[in-house]
Amino acid sequence: MKHAVLCLILMCSVVNAGPIGRQWAQENGISDEEKHWFSNQYVPGGPAKGALCCSIADGTYAEEDIRNGHYWARFMYKKWDIPSQQMVDADSGWMPVPDEVILSTNHHGAPVVWWQMVSGTLKIRCYAIGAGI
Repeated sequence: MKHAVLCLILMCSVVNAGPIGRQWAQENGISDEEKHWFSNQYVPGGPAKGALCCSIADGTYAEEDIRNGHYWARFMYKKWDIPSQQMVDADSGWMPVPDEVILSTNHHGAPVVWWQMVSGTLKIRCYAIGAGI
């Protein structure tokens, strides 16, 4: 079962980035409680275990699916577009969620993925499952 979610992107680096981040959060109705939750999640396993999900990754709402007992996620992210020399929205396509990055709690109920680029490859750093599946 797929769980479609609004395309609201909550970038941890923006939410925590001084006056600009505070203004963005206020304009988009992001409460202090939500900012705190997004910026205080930790990688539950794997090589980055114990590091902040947001230390080098962005958190965004996602779509989720279960295939053969494993979570899959699809989400929008920002990437650098060389021809236009600017950041553009990009679709991740459906990606398998590594079991070791799944968080045990979800403050929002909607699926949330924290992503990062590693050597030019999109990776899921942390994942909070949605309540809809």
